[in-house]
Amino acid sequence: MLFLKITLAVLAVLFVTSVALSAYLFRFACRRDGRGNEDENLERLKKSDLARFAPAIAEGLAAFRAAEKEDVYITSRDGLRLHGYFLPREDAKGTLIMVHGWRSRVAYDFSVIWQKYRDMGYNLLGIEQRAIGASEGKYICFGVKEQLDLIDWVKYINGRCGEDSPVIFSGISMGSSTVMFAIGNEELPGNVIGAIADCGFTSAHDEFCHLLRTSYHLPRFPFLYIANVFAKLFCGFTFNECNSTKTLKNAKVPVLFIHGEADGFVPIEFTKRSYEACASRCEFFTVKDADHGMSYLVDRENGDRRLTAFLNSLHTQNECES
Repeated sequence: MLFLKITLAVLAVLFVTSVALSAYLFRFACRRDGRGNEDENLERLKKSDLARFAPAIAEGLAAFRAAEKEDVYITSRDGLRLHGYFLPREDAKGTLIMVHGWRSRVAYDFSVIWQKYRDMGYNLLGIEQRAIGASEGKYICFGVKEQLDLIDWVKYINGRCGEDSPVIFSGISMGSSTVMFAIGNEELPGNVIGAIADCGFTSAHDEFCHLLRTSYHLPRFPFLYIANVFAKLFCGFTFNECNSTKTLKNAKVPVLFIHGEADGFVPIEFTKRSYEACASRCEFFTVKDADHGMSYLVDRENGDRRLTAFLNSLHTQNECES
């Protein structure tokens, strides 16, 4: 009897501990908390092994802040007011929508590339995903709900620029996953002509399995499964609800996949899986020694060449199909 009581007590302690730790992981991953603004990310970068890139990011960030732009808003399907920055130009050949990563901001993630996109002739729309920045929401949904927000941003652009005006997506990290989910969605508007997917995960489930193993040294069971219950109860989605290896089987627009070969946060293997699953025309550009989201900074020369060629090909193909 004593042995049974001790066993039950140990199991109870393990259960409570598992639930508490899983709740912490869920809250850390999904709950809005204000982290990740541009200045915080820049200061964090300056103290890291990647500090050499800080001056270029700071310069691009300052230029983005100084650029003439509009604060624009839409309402999500579940009633959230979502914020974006619109940078129009009179002679635009289309609109490029920039989608930032987890707990980051569009001005930071696209600090060194936004001007190139603009110089290539595009209106720019930099969106703040739900529960980030000036966009409402309590929970980050890792692309599951954000994909529908992105589709609704296209509808906003179509209301301003016309339904025949080309739209291109460019996403980084979680923003890349949002893009990969959206282009496989049957609701995707027909004027979306292509996408750039930089270092995205296949699913939140896959990414959390990776992080539990490499950063926390914990098994996926029971922690991920309990955290998944919290996600379903509080956010209305599950971590494995969307997977790019499934959504990209329905892709009908060309995709340029990008990933740094030294990425420890989102393994390059995830983009390899997405690339292999993609049903549409796609390219895969990898950069040696590039960490997470740093491919363009590490190899700007080849990055410029590949981006320019890919974006130009989208308009050539679009003209041929028209």
